[in-house]
Amino acid sequence: MWARQQIGNQIRDLLKDFYPAALAAFADLPSGGLARADARTILAAAPAPRRLQN
Repeated sequence: MWARQQIGNQIRDLLKDFYPAALAAFADLPSGGLARADARTILAAAPAPRRLQN
């Protein structure tokens, strides 16, 4: 249970950094929020953030 919560927190932190609109869009979803299948499908289709090049 603890590990699942930790992973959920990490995912929310990454979304806050790279896709803050996703958190707002999924915040009001009933029963499951980001864990819902439709939310996961949308996030899987999103492009990966580009890494900074030095």
